[in-house]
Amino acid sequence: MKKPRFTPLQIILHIAAHYPLAKVIFDYFTGGLTANPIQDIEQRTGRAAVTLLLLSLACTPLNTLFGWRELLKRRRALGLYAFL
Repeated sequence: MKKPRFTPLQIILHIAAHYPLAKVIFDYFTGGLTANPIQDIEQRTGRAAVTLLLLSLACTPLNTLFGWRELLKRRRALGLYAFL
């Protein structure tokens, strides 16, 4: 039996990591940004980056506590998305 190419965790991770950017673009075109759009975009992307960074740092303790090896494989992607 062939192993699936993408795991559900991978798919969820990539969709969730692209969501803040898609939301900013959507709000830009629909007029959903605040009166100071640069500050709003900066704060939104900063919050998303900190969240992704904390999730990437939480992978090792979660693996230690619960033994979920899949998280360790996705830690690098989370860190790269935080940097992006």
